[in-house]
Amino acid sequence: MSASPDDSRSPALRAPEIALTALRVFDLARSVAFYVDGCGLFRVHDISTDTFDAIIVGQRNGAGGGVELIRERDPAAAIEPGSGFAKLVMSVDDVEGTTTASVECGGTVVMAPRALEHLGGLVLSTVRDPDGYIVEFVQRASS
Repeated sequence: MSASPDDSRSPALRAPEIALTALRVFDLARSVAFYVDGCGLFRVHDISTDTFDAIIVGQRNGAGGGVELIRERDPAAAIEPGSGFAKLVMSVDDVEGTTTASVECGGTVVMAPRALEHLGGLVLSTVRDPDGYIVEFVQRASS
């Protein structure tokens, strides 16, 4: 597979957009607090079925990709983050503030906020959410 853009498609076709990343969680309320209060996302939509409850968090207007937090109703359902999933990456205005808020909401710091000079001074941090998923915060460039 080529890493370069595929120019063979019709220019009239829009590229697909990733709408959601879905994560199974142990405690839905705790996870919502982490992603809403800690990371600054908004509660966008609630879903309830016979087999699971879910809450979608994302941007205020629902635009862009979001995170669907899923809690299985079967208490015996195993939750294993797996080795294929690496991390969620979120662009934020204040990496240090977001890292602090996420820790106050149950996260643990994996990599404290720092500027990476080899990436042009890009500021980022990494935390583990309450269920063990890695979340990376990348500071938006000043405009």
